[in-house]
Amino acid sequence: MGYKLRAGVSFCIAGERPIFLDRYKDRYFALAPEREAAFLGLLGTPASDHGPTSVTELIDAGVVQEDRLGEGICACNYDEPPISSLWDRDVPSSVPATANAAASLFRAIRGLRVANLPSVLTAIENRKHALAPSGRPDDSEVLARTAVTFRALGKVIASHNRCLPYSLAIMDRLLRQGVSADLVFGVAVRPFVAHCWVQHRGAVLSDRLEHVRLFTPILVI
Repeated sequence: MGYKLRAGVSFCIAGERPIFLDRYKDRYFALAPEREAAFLGLLGTPASDHGPTSVTELIDAGVVQEDRLGEGICACNYDEPPISSLWDRDVPSSVPATANAAASLFRAIRGLRVANLPSVLTAIENRKHALAPSGRPDDSEVLARTAVTFRALGKVIASHNRCLPYSLAIMDRLLRQGVSADLVFGVAVRPFVAHCWVQHRGAVLSDRLEHVRLFTPILVI
């Protein structure tokens, strides 16, 4: 009998430790040493010398479940490392465009108050899946214009500690224009910090490159 991650759970290796995100419960967590050793054992990764912990405890903790289809356990593997950021360009934005971005931001903030995060993420997934493959020549213009507009907004309404509503607002603006991007959640340790950003291929649309590179992706929508 094999095992796989429980539905809604993803993880990454950050600071040589597995860090987990349960999107259905909207929480990040790590495991106690013995459970962590047992989990790493499931990955085939050499574990430190802690006492044995039954896989049953990992199941009871909501980390893994039985796998009858051979899916196995894999860390988040985002194959688009960030190589540039449209926020690193100091390009002016018009007042009307910035005002529209502010309206999108406030809608995102309100949406997080009236709906839980799992439903918000599911809605984004559904909207992305409904988009036809694009690759249109004007996509790059939409991406650049959107990034520039929200960067300008960030000078008025600080984006610090608002990475989630900013990212959701940018995703909404892009999807409304038929352009897809990735909503990336990442973590850093010592101390633990969680972050999220919007990325299209290797280009970051909602933060500076040097900041995003501090985080290890744990979930990509």
